[in-house]
Amino acid sequence: MKKSCLLKLVIFIVLICGFIYFLLHLYDPEYETVEIKQNVGGKLICKFTLYSDIHDWQYNVEYEYKSSDDKLYKIGEGDYYAKEWDKNEQLIKIQDWYILKTGGFYDSEKIIFGKLNSSKWKEFEFDPELIEKDSLWRITKTKSLLNYCCAETKVLKIEDDLIRVSYKFRIDEKKVDLMGNKILIYKFDKLSGELTLQEIQ
Repeated sequence: MKKSCLLKLVIFIVLICGFIYFLLHLYDPEYETVEIKQNVGGKLICKFTLYSDIHDWQYNVEYEYKSSDDKLYKIGEGDYYAKEWDKNEQLIKIQDWYILKTGGFYDSEKIIFGKLNSSKWKEFEFDPELIEKDSLWRITKTKSLLNYCCAETKVLKIEDDLIRVSYKFRIDEKKVDLMGNKILIYKFDKLSGELTLQEIQ
């Protein structure tokens, strides 16, 4: 009888300890490296960390590019807040520039760009505040509620030196789902690597 009680007590203690260990490590970061074959040749090496909790999750991705001749280039980082990372990002080549579309802060996207001989690649985030400060946006006198949740930018297409970006924004204080939408056309300067807003549709 005593052995039976002792065995039950040991099993109970092991289960409690296992449960406590599980709770303590439930939201530990997950680490993984993914290699994505690139249409421009070589591979994109993505070292990502997944942080998650009860309410939210976030991917932080560190990018390196391994060229066809096995040289390694550090590119930069992207973040995906509360949205999935599709693990199929492609570098786009414009003359001797390489451009990578990736995630930015919450509902925004950004590009990381540089030349292979660049010591540090640049980044440009299509941030709602930055968009609405632009003189071309102000000329349109578009009604938007910038301080209301939740504006969203998405890079739709990068073709030659033009980057098409979708911008969704709140236009009504009470109706959360009532959103305005504009297509922004940015021009990428192949000499300087500067981006300018050229057109709003």
